[in-house]
Amino acid sequence: MSTFKRNHKLRLLLRSCGAICALAIVPAAACNEDPVPLFDEQGTWALVLFDIDGTGLVKFDISARLDQFLIHFDQESKIVAASGCIDSMNRTDITETLCDADMYQCRCFTYEFEETQMTWTEFTPKGGVKVEDPPKDSTAPKVGEPYSIAVEEYPDSNQTYRYSTLPYGLFNSDGETTKYVFQTRGDAVFEVTGCMDYCGIPAVMPTE
Repeated sequence: MSTFKRNHKLRLLLRSCGAICALAIVPAAACNEDPVPLFDEQGTWALVLFDIDGTGLVKFDISARLDQFLIHFDQESKIVAASGCIDSMNRTDITETLCDADMYQCRCFTYEFEETQMTWTEFTPKGGVKVEDPPKDSTAPKVGEPYSIAVEEYPDSNQTYRYSTLPYGLFNSDGETTKYVFQTRGDAVFEVTGCMDYCGIPAVMPTE
């Protein structure tokens, strides 16, 4: 065999090896990418369905409670703020409050979100009031401990997601078995609660 043919075959072999190696490298690089969250959580979400007694998801039974139990995610600060209305009799129970006093109860959490798993950790803002820990017989994490929440798409609804539960006491949650469904809303409904400022989330700047 001539020297030319041998060198030509060698070059082809090296090219083939290079292509194979490149293909082998791509999956490995892809494995190093950060997990992608199930959805873009940024912004405000309203509670639309809940199951707090194990009988199944239900809607609010009076219109005054609609868009009154909210969460707001801020991706930049990695804070999620929660807001629930307080009525003129100081009630916050999502099945009892009349939401007639323009007052709100705020709770604050740092969070992480990977694929279908959220981790919330409650904190008390400077000058704020610490939330009570779960009762001793509860397995729910205490204030300041990380809290795992699984999320999934809610069928037949746009921008609506089911949460496996919420931290203890938030929207009547027992921190273990209660379930919630949230749907996206405009930030204006959350801004009036004052909970963004309470939790240290920068004000939403108006777009031109």
